[in-house]
Amino acid sequence: MSDHKRFSDRLIAAEQVDEKRKERYAMELRKILNQTLTPARRIAYVVGAVLGLLFAVDFGVLTVTLHITGQYAAWGRAMFGALTALGLGWTIIAGRIAIRGALDRRADLLAITRLLWGYFLLFFFALLFAGWLDLKYGSGKWSVFLGVIGLSYLVTGALIVIRNSVHQSELRVREKLLEIQLRLVEMDGKMERR
Repeated sequence: MSDHKRFSDRLIAAEQVDEKRKERYAMELRKILNQTLTPARRIAYVVGAVLGLLFAVDFGVLTVTLHITGQYAAWGRAMFGALTALGLGWTIIAGRIAIRGALDRRADLLAITRLLWGYFLLFFFALLFAGWLDLKYGSGKWSVFLGVIGLSYLVTGALIVIRNSVHQSELRVREKLLEIQLRLVEMDGKMERR
């Protein structure tokens, strides 16, 4: 048995379950977890995948060709490399959703949330670093402004992570309620037969 399986999945697999009820449970669970995309949303994911690819190619070219010199050259290249990786990640996620034609509310939303958290965290550190450079080498006028903007990026990313956590909890509750509902229907059927 895989370690990646959730405890509830292992319990359900270990329990002696009527195959008809198990099939009905799986069908209802698919309805909850999978959201079929409308043609407009599918096109939006295709466009998003293409834009993510263009974003990745643009920053990938900058990573390789930009002539950054000085003591912060490695840091600049690492930033552009991280932006390239984020663009490729979005291309893979959006492309997979568009090809499948459905959004898996558990796996896909978790992947999107992780990607967005990485994006907002990266910009938070980049803006703090730019503010520090302005404070050290420039006039220092922009350092506080850049710090506040960076903090707003961090708060926005944290809110997205919290929203996804609430959404995932809601899905787990709906899954459990569905299981309980199907058990009650089965128990009612057994009582009627008696």
